[in-house]
Amino acid sequence: MSQSAILVSAEELVELIRSAAPEIIGDANAGTSFDEMEVDSLSLVEIAVMISQKYGFTLHDWEIAEAGSFSALSDIVSSRRAPEDTP
Repeated sequence: MSQSAILVSAEELVELIRSAAPEIIGDANAGTSFDEMEVDSLSLVEIAVMISQKYGFTLHDWEIAEAGSFSALSDIVSSRRAPEDTP
């Protein structure tokens, strides 16, 4: 029996970061790129830790940097949360 992926929206990630560390993202929204937000390397590490703790898997700061936005990051988080198909 296969299960559906557990989707995490970009908006959920924005709210997670905003609630824990609003200074990192300011007025950013789900469509704002990390470059536009001027996110530094320490902030990327903080975001990685918050997401890793919330969703129970290891996410690296470089993965967040490569994603470039909360929208792309939500795809990564959702795919990591996707349960494995079981026959």
